[in-house]
This record gives sequence, C-alpha cells and structure tokens, in this order.
Amino acid sequence: MKLFNTMYKNVIAFGTIVVFLTGTFSSCQSSEGQSVQKKTTVSEKTAKSSSENDQKEVNKKVTVYYFHTTNRCYSCNLIEKLTKQAIDSGFKDQIDNKLLQFKSINIDLPENKHFVEDYKLYTKSVIVSTLVDGKETDWKNLEKVWTLLRDQEKFAEYIQTEIKTQL
Repeated sequence: MKLFNTMYKNVIAFGTIVVFLTGTFSSCQSSEGQSVQKKTTVSEKTAKSSSENDQKEVNKKVTVYYFHTTNRCYSCNLIEKLTKQAIDSGFKDQIDNKLLQFKSINIDLPENKHFVEDYKLYTKSVIVSTLVDGKETDWKNLEKVWTLLRDQEKFAEYIQTEIKTQL
C-alpha cells in the first residue's frame, strides 16, 4: 500500500508539472505573439510619424561655439582658426542656408558667464549645439580638439564628422 501511495503522489506531482509547463509554454507563445504584434504597431507608428515629419518642415539649426577667455595662447587661437576652417570648407551650403553657424564667445565677459554652467566648461572648448524650432535639443563638447591640434587633417575630419551627426 505504501508503494501505491508513493506512486500515486509521483503521478499527481508529474501531472501537475505537465499542466504547469503546458500552461507556461502556451502563455509564452501568446506573449511572444503579442510582442511581435506590438513591434509591428510601433513600426507602423514610427513610419507614420516619419511621413508626418516629412510633410511638416522642422526648423533645425546647428551652432558651433568656440568658448575662450580674454587671454589666449597660440593653441587656443589655433583651435578657433582650425574649427572655423573645417566648418567653412565642409559646409558652405549649410552656412549659406543659415542651417549652420559658428560663434566665438569670450566667457570672461559678464553676459557670457552662463555658458560655463550651461555647457559645464572647464577649459577653452568647441561645442556643437543643435536647435529645433529655436530650442536646444542636443549638444556635445568636442574634447578631442586638444589632442588633434597637431594633425590639421584629422582635426578637420573630427569637427566635420561631429557636425554631420548633428545635421
């Protein structure tokens, strides 16, 4: 009788496990199907949103800032010069269409002190800032300008690549 009770408990346990696993498996299949359906829905929304954005013109502009102090060394002046050259040589159409501009700003002047906090500046810096409909949506400090200063070609390539990602 003891053997029969043990077998009976094992059969019940096995049956419970089978029922549990079957339910879990079908639940997984169901949720997988739903996630695929949701992905399709998200893709459809993205496609709709992209076509709507194509229809209405987005007013996107990029500003490249060079922030400096009143006292500037040779390297500081060279960074400004090379940045300006990289922009002028690589983005004539964007400059002409006012989609891209360059601004050199002295952060020692009282009216420009806010830029130090705005962009977390700790030294002379080149910042690429994106504005959409007049509001800044993204910015990046191009910190490699200091390490690329001795290689004008790589410097220009770095500046232009970073601007292209913002445009």
